[in-house]
Amino acid sequence: MKLSRYITFFLALAIVACTTTPYYRHESRALNIIRAGGVYDTDIYDSEDGMKSHGKSFLMQVLNFASLATSFQGSTALGLGGGANFIKNSALILAEPENASGRPSFLAWAPQQLAEDKFKARDHILNVVQTALKNTETDMNITIKHLPQGKKDPIINKIPFEFWDVTAPDLGCHNGSCAVAIYIKNPYEISTPEFLEEAIGKKCYELSATGRKDYSRIIFYQVGERTFPEKDFYQTLSKNLPLWTALYFPPNSIHQKGEPLNYPVVFEKGEMLLFKKPKH
Repeated sequence: MKLSRYITFFLALAIVACTTTPYYRHESRALNIIRAGGVYDTDIYDSEDGMKSHGKSFLMQVLNFASLATSFQGSTALGLGGGANFIKNSALILAEPENASGRPSFLAWAPQQLAEDKFKARDHILNVVQTALKNTETDMNITIKHLPQGKKDPIINKIPFEFWDVTAPDLGCHNGSCAVAIYIKNPYEISTPEFLEEAIGKKCYELSATGRKDYSRIIFYQVGERTFPEKDFYQTLSKNLPLWTALYFPPNSIHQKGEPLNYPVVFEKGEMLLFKKPKH
């Protein structure tokens, strides 16, 4: 059964690499976006209100995944020397869910004309993320500061994570208790998804959610009580990112006012999109 599922997945990936990903009007924009980003498993789907867009077994997997990070809350006891160092070692940052729909992923389709090759395309994408973070700092009236790379910082395929310290005393972020982790993998050149063709052209450099370990991500994390408005942060960040990007989060991976969102969401162009069946 598992072998059959993997065969189906790689066939789908091969088809996407060669053809434009179609946009299905009978499905939500959120679902179209993650399908274009390589999320083909059926754990996430459209529902009537967008609040029940995942299977029960999948929700339990995500809850267990989230509990891994919670179990590391005692950063001082672990001898990590503060919240920022704790976050660098968090299970949430480094987790490798089996299905792509379980990964909080940064999706992108950078126009081909922006870079000569995938390495320069990665540099460009990282630059726009950094710029978006600084603009988000201004919009939310918080402080976001780049942290120097440490010898023990996680590295995947020779590409290091970036970490940014977030200071917002009124929102519970102080003394290194909040940070943003960024990992941008080398993209692949593909045919542009149908819903972006007119805006960016026929070819693009894609960041997809398909690599179990090697997937791009932008993750905010707070040590202790989750008081920071994470939903507002991601929504503001997406407003400051280019139109050819999107952020996907599975259930219970985002907190707002101390409570987790128990449904999947996509952030695009400053909007939070639900996996909600379109009305025709």
